[in-house]
Amino acid sequence: MRVSSSRHILRSSLSTTASVGANVPRILGLLLPLLDDGQETGGIAADVIRLQENIDLHRSSGGSLEEGSAVERGFRIKLMEVERYLLLARMLERDGDAYYKTVAFMVQSQTLGFDRHSAPNLQRFPPLPPSPSASSSPYSTYNPPQDRSPVVEKIASDGSTVTNDVEVSERCDPLSLYDSLLLWVFRKSVASETSLPPMWDTGGIEGLVAQGRAYMSVASEVDQRNMVKNVLRGLMGPIVPVYRLFMGGFVPRKVARWAGKEEWGDKQVFAGGLFYAPYLTSVVTPLFFQFLVGPAKTSRRSDGMRGGVLVEKCRFLEKSNCKGLCLNQCKVPMEEFFKDELGVDLYVQPNFRTQECQWSWGEETKEVKDDGDWPKGCLEGCVDRKRMGE
Repeated sequence: MRVSSSRHILRSSLSTTASVGANVPRILGLLLPLLDDGQETGGIAADVIRLQENIDLHRSSGGSLEEGSAVERGFRIKLMEVERYLLLARMLERDGDAYYKTVAFMVQSQTLGFDRHSAPNLQRFPPLPPSPSASSSPYSTYNPPQDRSPVVEKIASDGSTVTNDVEVSERCDPLSLYDSLLLWVFRKSVASETSLPPMWDTGGIEGLVAQGRAYMSVASEVDQRNMVKNVLRGLMGPIVPVYRLFMGGFVPRKVARWAGKEEWGDKQVFAGGLFYAPYLTSVVTPLFFQFLVGPAKTSRRSDGMRGGVLVEKCRFLEKSNCKGLCLNQCKVPMEEFFKDELGVDLYVQPNFRTQECQWSWGEETKEVKDDGDWPKGCLEGCVDRKRMGE
């Protein structure tokens, strides 16, 4: 059987909307009143809901919806998922609040088979919006969760402010041979920079966390950040000048002298890097940093533009459960290294409720003291907090 063109398949898929039944009008009747941005945003939301209903219909119908091979039905579903993603990304770009309400609604809905990780951006999202009670109707009045912060703070028994520990279960992703090799090289470089034992008796990412804890106990915050930047600089080697030229947009000194403009040497042409740098960096990064942070995928930044990476559950944060290690041995040194050394802005935003982490190139970072999403106190179950308390 001849496989239809992608455009024909998508058109035929969307043409089945009329067969979805009464679900779409009733769902939209609940969602659209929550979106107060006017007709355009509501129209995008309506298109997203219709696409999701069609996706669910194709998944549940098997071969009964229309004739076609399983491959063609799978291809049809993929096309609709891409269209849904692009519509949500457009909504995120135009109205972040409407985007949040729409995605939270779809995840919470008992009638829509929408996976939370299908959203273009998960910054500021709790693990899961609260579900309605079993006795309530799937079309009962819905109010999106107001708590959008990636931290939940409370007062501990000792009177200090602490942040709740992660709300999702531990994820076990075994290291591949490639990741194990990269981790071994990284740990060796850390040992060299810190002049501390490599602690090979503790294997895997746990060993790296042990190294980080040992150095944190004897080094200042500035020293910890400089150590990480030195390790990155040494490991990247000749990649640094290449990245600075083709991504950061720095003029090499030799080129400046050749052009008779020595004052241009090592100057950045465009502040924040060249226009394509955020997207290309987001595509390449998961290949080289997965050994540290675990599985990651490209995502959209908070403004809806390309250039983001979502770490699905950070290995380093999961094993350390320490805000200080996250801040001084990952977040800040990575942001400073990309901005100061490579010329591209980077904002790293961990979610302590899910241990997800959003990396956004081309987006300016915030000072921790000005970042309302950064916890004020230690994580409740942090080993280092308990040790210092003793």
